[in-house]
Amino acid sequence: MFENIYQHFKKNEVTFIDQMNEHLIEVEESYTPFLTHFLNPRELWILESLINRYNGLKFRSFGGTINAESQRVVVVPDFMMIEVSDFHLTLLEINYPVKFATLSHSEILGTLLSQGIERFKIGDILTDGTRFQVIVDELIAEFLINQVDRISSLKVRLEKKDFSELITSTDEFVEQGLTVNSLRMDNLISNVYNISRERSKALIERGSVKLNFQVTEKISEEINLLDLISVRGFGRFKLTNINGLSKKGKIKIVAAVLIKDRSSK
Repeated sequence: MFENIYQHFKKNEVTFIDQMNEHLIEVEESYTPFLTHFLNPRELWILESLINRYNGLKFRSFGGTINAESQRVVVVPDFMMIEVSDFHLTLLEINYPVKFATLSHSEILGTLLSQGIERFKIGDILTDGTRFQVIVDELIAEFLINQVDRISSLKVRLEKKDFSELITSTDEFVEQGLTVNSLRMDNLISNVYNISRERSKALIERGSVKLNFQVTEKISEEINLLDLISVRGFGRFKLTNINGLSKKGKIKIVAAVLIKDRSSK
């Protein structure tokens, strides 16, 4: 069933594929539900591709909000039900002196990670421009509430909220069609943000670019479908469609670009 499966993915995705397949086999053989950590869009797409190779399994993905960027996945035998509670998510609101200070996504994420929390335990960070909320694995919620009392120089307090109190984020992905010479990292950044190739290369070389939440300094990195690229000072975008070649032989793509983005993650 898994012959030549690796040829469809990147070499650095092999470990993830093997781990997911081990869990899927366990679900199939022992009827034990499997809950993932938070997955980025590329990982989610890979897992869906793997699940489709199995008979008798079904899944649901959810990250606390509609179209969440980071989502957890529950995989079960097809005779089992999947409930929202099965995702084990907690919504935390960050209380801080709004009138006298501002926060950013990157400051919040940096503080949470500095507590020894792994990135895949943290979901989306939401803001309406003033309020900030973060969706996390429920297992770390109490720890964060007890440990985090400052973000940067600001005194803060983390408080559990019901998901009925979820704020509407001002961040929004907007799709734009482009034609590009290649799917290289430097070329896509140059085209999406309308900057020179030299500048995009410099951003990558100095560690200002992340691919699926991991810093990359490889200028020639080939971008795949649903890869998420973060560029410090510009924002984030993901490759949502590859639509063949134009009459001039260029690659036609669709990139979803995050606007109103206050993050540099």
